[in-house]
Amino acid sequence: MTTQRVKALEAFLEQRGASWARGKVEMTTEGVVHGFGVVAKSTIAEGEEIFRIPREAAFGAGLLAGTSENERDDNNENGDEDEVEHRDSQMSHALLLLAERAKGSETSPWAPLWATLPEPSTYEDLPWLWPAERGEAVKGTALELPIANKKTRIEEEWKALVARGETSVDLESYAHACGVILSHLNPFFGGAVVPFVYMLNCSNTNEPNVEFESEETEEGDEVVVGRAICDIAAGEELTQAYGNDISNAELVYRCGFALPQAELRDVVDVGYASEVQAGKERIQEVNLLQRAGVIAACAWDGLEDVLTIEVSKDSGLTELRVACAVRGLDDATLAKFCEYCGLSGAEASPLSAGKAAGLSVKKQRLDEMDCVAVLLCACLDAVERGEWPPSTAKSHAAMLGAARKSEAIKDDEDEDDEDDEDEDEDEVLWDVLRPVLASKAVQHATEVLRTRMARIEASASARSGEVAMEQLAAAETKLLNSVLQRT
Repeated sequence: MTTQRVKALEAFLEQRGASWARGKVEMTTEGVVHGFGVVAKSTIAEGEEIFRIPREAAFGAGLLAGTSENERDDNNENGDEDEVEHRDSQMSHALLLLAERAKGSETSPWAPLWATLPEPSTYEDLPWLWPAERGEAVKGTALELPIANKKTRIEEEWKALVARGETSVDLESYAHACGVILSHLNPFFGGAVVPFVYMLNCSNTNEPNVEFESEETEEGDEVVVGRAICDIAAGEELTQAYGNDISNAELVYRCGFALPQAELRDVVDVGYASEVQAGKERIQEVNLLQRAGVIAACAWDGLEDVLTIEVSKDSGLTELRVACAVRGLDDATLAKFCEYCGLSGAEASPLSAGKAAGLSVKKQRLDEMDCVAVLLCACLDAVERGEWPPSTAKSHAAMLGAARKSEAIKDDEDEDDEDDEDEDEDEVLWDVLRPVLASKAVQHATEVLRTRMARIEASASARSGEVAMEQLAAAETKLLNSVLQRT
């Protein structure tokens, strides 16, 4: 059966103008990490072109560009067409997949391609497709909130589609089709299931031997080209990276597996309201910490209303401690902080407050967030030293300026893109600032991390046998332990 499907797909690809190193690679389900994969039949040299796929061979190419008004309403609260493709919704492609499968293998022109995809009705690789009894495994991990949100969104999408008469499938079928699409959709052609790209698995270390890029032909047409980025031996599986800045949580969510041996960007989102505040919410407190870049909207799509502190192995600890310190302030002191940082009063302005504190705002290229962060550090120093008004704003600004100058020199040496400059500046903000903090705040931060780790460990029995979740929990526990060692 596998041989028949491969031959049918090869004929389909040839008909649609795709080309590949036929004598050097083969599509197969044997000797590969998962599902359909590609294996080298003979040696492939570094830099050699292996695949060339045109738009005509990509399933759902350009589909998001033609998103309907109803779908924009469902997928994008602001109705902004430019944001649709960035939303965590697989609606368009899932409906297309269901429609093509409903036509049957004899009628659907895409049958050779979807025949190599998982069968939607039995697809449960992703944790948000698991039945309730398996869902307990996600508790305490970084995926607990994202998965709950995803299930809610899928159900809301499905109800809207049924109400409009755009689908007759049940909720489970729709959800599983979305799962197949999420784990196989590629970013090329505006979002499409691209032959060979969706087949190449990820290596255990996320170190690939093939890289895909979008190129333009002499005729102005877009094609996706895959080349070897190192020598590939005969019998070796062709692999690609699933992202250079991805975490194990994202891999489990999107693909159903983790990479415990790889050096990934694992993070733990500490919920500000649920884990740090744990009590009365103060608007001034939240505003101050947001404006200073200490807390921010959760990066998971659909959870933008949840404020978090992103903790990784080498960042986030200072932000957590600062958040705990501000949480410990009485209302009068908090109000004094906000006034000093230029966040209260009819003519409040962080930039003006920075100038009043003696900062060279223009010369040091300080924006509003920089000013609030620097002034907040000075306030924390002052409280701990028993002095007022604060006197250390200039020294904090000088440290920040020196760090950014050093980072700029490094970027020039690495020939990084100028477009990344603002992002880099935000990254070094709290990696550099080191306010004097009360021991009580430091202890509070430590307790928050230990409590999170205890929550992960509490669900260990529910994860038994769920390999991906066991690996994710282990990665998060390892991360938290490494951060706690720094405390």
